[in-house]
Amino acid sequence: LLVKNPLLFAYYYIFLNFHHNSLVLKVYFEAYVSPTLETLENQTVTEGKNATFEVSITKAGNPAEYTYQWYVNDTNETTGGKAISNATSESYTVKGTNDLNGKYYYCIVKNGICETATNAAKLTVTAIQYILTIEGKCDSEITLSDENNLTAK
Repeated sequence: LLVKNPLLFAYYYIFLNFHHNSLVLKVYFEAYVSPTLETLENQTVTEGKNATFEVSITKAGNPAEYTYQWYVNDTNETTGGKAISNATSESYTVKGTNDLNGKYYYCIVKNGICETATNAAKLTVTAIQYILTIEGKCDSEITLSDENNLTAK
């Protein structure tokens, strides 16, 4: 007989056995403990550069076998976010684009029947800045290009 205690995240295994005309009762207790996670850091990247969020377990849970799922959210909450497809490892890397500026990322770590969410970390994407200084007289056309196909004349 297997009994789950949802308040303690534990299972009790109860075995009844008849042995030499007497009843033998054995009870085993297996506790599941959530891992303790380090705080995720906010990330600031220049547009087009990568930001990496990484889960760090500071205290192992029981069992110490984990699954990961990363989420993106519009608010600083660890509920209601959208699961990111194929983001199922300890870290998640995203390319900073303008439409992701101000989004929050968090990860839910599961072990057994326990699950723990990291805090929500904010992604800030800053615009690429260019400074052009021309000294003296310029009578000809100047063209600047970079990997983002920015052209000035």
